[in-house]
Amino acid sequence: MTTVDELFAAMSAPKADRVILTIDEDLRIIDIPNLAVVIGAEGDKDVNRLYFKMDRLYRGTDLAAFMPRINYINATGKHYYYDANDLTIEGDSLTFSWLIRAQAAEASGMVEFSVCMRQYNGTDLLAEFNSTTASMKCLKSIHEEDAENDSNYSGTFDVLDQAVLDQAVMV
Repeated sequence: MTTVDELFAAMSAPKADRVILTIDEDLRIIDIPNLAVVIGAEGDKDVNRLYFKMDRLYRGTDLAAFMPRINYINATGKHYYYDANDLTIEGDSLTFSWLIRAQAAEASGMVEFSVCMRQYNGTDLLAEFNSTTASMKCLKSIHEEDAENDSNYSGTFDVLDQAVLDQAVMV
Protein backbone atom coordinates (compact mmCIF):
# COMPACT_ATOMS: atom_id res chain seq x y z
CA MET A 1 0.00 0.00 0.00
CA THR A 2 1.26 3.46 -0.90
CA THR A 3 1.95 5.83 1.99
CA VAL A 4 1.05 9.52 2.07
CA ASP A 5 4.76 10.41 1.98
CA GLU A 6 5.22 8.34 -1.19
CA LEU A 7 2.24 10.09 -2.82
CA PHE A 8 3.64 13.54 -1.97
CA ALA A 9 7.08 12.53 -3.28
CA ALA A 10 5.52 11.38 -6.55
CA MET A 11 3.55 14.63 -6.85
CA SER A 12 6.65 16.79 -6.48
CA ALA A 13 8.69 14.74 -8.95
CA PRO A 14 9.28 16.52 -12.26
CA LYS A 15 6.93 15.38 -15.00
CA ALA A 16 7.74 15.01 -18.64
CA ASP A 17 6.17 17.73 -20.73
CA ARG A 18 5.22 15.19 -23.40
CA VAL A 19 3.44 11.91 -22.80
CA ILE A 20 4.41 9.55 -25.61
CA LEU A 21 2.32 6.59 -26.73
CA THR A 22 4.40 4.09 -28.68
CA ILE A 23 3.05 1.96 -31.51
CA ASP A 24 4.67 -1.48 -31.71
CA GLU A 25 5.73 -2.34 -35.28
CA ASP A 26 4.87 -6.03 -35.25
CA LEU A 27 1.69 -6.23 -33.16
CA ARG A 28 0.56 -2.66 -33.92
CA ILE A 29 -0.39 -2.26 -30.26
CA ILE A 30 -0.45 1.25 -28.80
CA ASP A 31 1.54 1.22 -25.54
CA ILE A 32 -0.02 3.69 -23.10
CA PRO A 33 2.26 4.72 -20.21
CA ASN A 34 0.78 5.06 -16.71
CA LEU A 35 0.89 8.86 -16.96
CA ALA A 36 -1.53 8.75 -19.89
CA VAL A 37 -4.40 6.55 -18.72
CA VAL A 38 -6.65 9.64 -18.64
CA ILE A 39 -7.43 11.54 -21.83
CA GLY A 40 -8.94 14.46 -19.92
CA ALA A 41 -12.08 15.45 -18.05
CA GLU A 42 -15.57 15.93 -19.40
CA GLY A 43 -15.81 19.36 -21.06
CA ASP A 44 -12.07 19.76 -21.75
CA LYS A 45 -11.20 21.48 -25.00
CA ASP A 46 -7.74 21.83 -26.53
CA VAL A 47 -5.81 21.47 -23.24
CA ASN A 48 -4.27 18.01 -23.62
CA ARG A 49 -2.02 16.73 -26.37
CA LEU A 50 -0.95 13.10 -26.76
CA TYR A 51 2.19 12.25 -28.72
CA PHE A 52 2.66 9.08 -30.75
CA LYS A 53 5.94 7.49 -31.73
CA MET A 54 6.39 4.62 -34.16
CA ASP A 55 9.01 3.05 -36.40
CA ARG A 56 9.41 4.78 -39.73
CA LEU A 57 9.56 1.49 -41.67
CA TYR A 58 6.85 -1.17 -41.62
CA ARG A 59 8.00 -4.35 -43.38
CA GLY A 60 9.91 -2.38 -45.98
CA THR A 61 7.31 0.39 -46.43
CA ASP A 62 8.50 3.89 -45.50
CA LEU A 63 5.63 5.49 -43.58
CA ALA A 64 7.25 8.95 -43.65
CA ALA A 65 5.20 9.83 -46.75
CA PHE A 66 1.94 8.80 -45.03
CA MET A 67 -0.51 11.12 -43.26
CA PRO A 68 -1.41 10.22 -39.66
CA ARG A 69 -5.00 10.22 -38.54
CA ILE A 70 -6.48 9.23 -35.18
CA ASN A 71 -9.86 7.53 -35.46
CA TYR A 72 -11.83 7.54 -32.22
CA ILE A 73 -15.16 6.81 -30.60
CA ASN A 74 -16.00 9.07 -27.67
CA ALA A 75 -17.84 7.92 -24.53
CA THR A 76 -21.24 8.69 -26.11
CA GLY A 77 -20.48 6.36 -29.03
CA LYS A 78 -19.94 9.06 -31.65
CA HIS A 79 -17.25 8.40 -34.27
CA TYR A 80 -14.71 11.12 -35.08
CA TYR A 81 -11.20 11.43 -36.48
CA TYR A 82 -8.36 13.87 -35.99
CA ASP A 83 -5.83 14.63 -38.74
CA ALA A 84 -2.38 15.02 -37.20
CA ASN A 85 -0.57 17.67 -39.23
CA ASP A 86 2.67 17.66 -37.25
CA LEU A 87 4.42 14.48 -38.46
CA THR A 88 8.15 14.68 -37.84
CA ILE A 89 10.91 12.27 -38.79
CA GLU A 90 13.45 11.55 -36.07
CA GLY A 91 15.97 9.08 -37.51
CA ASP A 92 14.21 5.71 -37.79
CA SER A 93 11.10 6.98 -35.95
CA LEU A 94 8.03 9.06 -36.71
CA THR A 95 6.28 11.26 -34.17
CA PHE A 96 2.98 13.12 -34.35
CA SER A 97 0.36 14.32 -31.90
CA TRP A 98 -3.35 14.35 -31.16
CA LEU A 99 -4.80 17.52 -29.67
CA ILE A 100 -7.76 16.38 -27.56
CA ARG A 101 -10.69 18.40 -28.84
CA ALA A 102 -14.09 18.97 -27.20
CA GLN A 103 -15.61 16.08 -29.16
CA ALA A 104 -13.29 13.56 -27.48
CA ALA A 105 -14.13 14.94 -24.02
CA GLU A 106 -17.84 15.39 -24.69
CA ALA A 107 -18.82 12.90 -21.98
CA SER A 108 -17.17 10.89 -19.24
CA GLY A 109 -16.29 7.29 -19.92
CA MET A 110 -13.94 5.37 -22.17
CA VAL A 111 -12.63 6.87 -25.41
CA GLU A 112 -11.50 4.20 -27.86
CA PHE A 113 -9.03 5.09 -30.61
CA SER A 114 -6.63 3.76 -33.21
CA VAL A 115 -3.97 5.29 -35.43
CA CYS A 116 -4.31 5.21 -39.19
CA MET A 117 -1.49 6.12 -41.56
CA ARG A 118 -2.58 6.86 -45.14
CA GLN A 119 -0.64 7.52 -48.31
CA TYR A 120 -2.34 9.46 -51.09
CA ASN A 121 -1.62 10.32 -54.68
CA GLY A 122 -3.78 13.42 -54.97
CA THR A 123 -7.16 12.17 -53.78
CA ASP A 124 -6.45 8.49 -54.52
CA LEU A 125 -5.68 6.33 -51.48
CA LEU A 126 -2.57 4.27 -52.31
CA ALA A 127 -1.80 2.51 -49.02
CA GLU A 128 -3.05 2.40 -45.43
CA PHE A 129 -1.57 1.19 -42.12
CA ASN A 130 -3.73 0.82 -38.98
CA SER A 131 -2.88 0.15 -35.36
CA THR A 132 -5.01 -1.91 -33.01
CA THR A 133 -7.49 -0.05 -30.81
CA ALA A 134 -6.62 1.37 -27.43
CA SER A 135 -8.72 3.20 -24.88
CA MET A 136 -8.29 5.93 -22.31
CA LYS A 137 -10.67 7.35 -19.75
CA CYS A 138 -12.39 10.72 -19.90
CA LEU A 139 -13.09 11.63 -16.28
CA LYS A 140 -16.43 12.83 -14.97
CA SER A 141 -16.77 16.53 -14.34
CA ILE A 142 -19.55 19.04 -13.87
CA HIS A 143 -19.68 20.72 -17.23
CA GLU A 144 -22.98 22.49 -17.88
CA GLU A 145 -23.05 25.17 -20.54
CA ASP A 146 -26.55 26.28 -19.54
CA ALA A 147 -25.93 26.30 -15.77
CA GLU A 148 -27.10 29.35 -13.87
CA ASN A 149 -24.47 31.83 -12.67
CA ASP A 150 -24.83 32.21 -8.91
CA SER A 151 -22.50 35.24 -8.72
CA ASN A 152 -25.53 37.53 -9.01
CA TYR A 153 -27.42 36.07 -6.04
CA SER A 154 -27.17 37.27 -2.47
CA GLY A 155 -27.06 34.73 0.27
CA THR A 156 -29.25 34.81 3.38
CA PHE A 157 -26.44 36.25 5.48
CA ASP A 158 -25.79 39.02 2.95
CA VAL A 159 -29.46 40.06 3.19
CA LEU A 160 -29.38 39.97 7.01
CA ASP A 161 -26.07 41.88 7.13
CA GLN A 162 -27.52 44.56 4.86
CA ALA A 163 -30.69 44.82 7.03
CA VAL A 164 -28.57 45.21 10.19
CA LEU A 165 -26.43 47.82 8.46
CA ASP A 166 -29.54 49.70 7.29
CA GLN A 167 -30.91 49.72 10.90
CA ALA A 168 -27.56 50.92 12.29
CA VAL A 169 -27.43 53.82 9.84
CA MET A 170 -31.00 54.90 10.71
CA VAL A 171 -30.31 55.03 14.43
